[in-house]
Amino acid sequence: MKKLMFLMLLVVSVACEGPMGPEGLPGEDGEIIASKAFEIEVDFNEANHYAHLEPYGFDVLSSDVTLVYA
Repeated sequence: MKKLMFLMLLVVSVACEGPMGPEGLPGEDGEIIASKAFEIEVDFNEANHYAHLEPYGFDVLSSDVTLVYA
């Protein structure tokens, strides 16, 4: 039984090997993306209606995430 199992394992592992396919077309290089980080100190109180609007100074995409730590 052990010899049969070894033989089956050998056949299955060798069966998964095949010739390498052709080299693909060269693609464009990826761009380097650096995230923007800045710190703003704000006091949320009743006088400013517990809100603060700060312009980013750059475009914010719909896929971007703004993190706020209080």
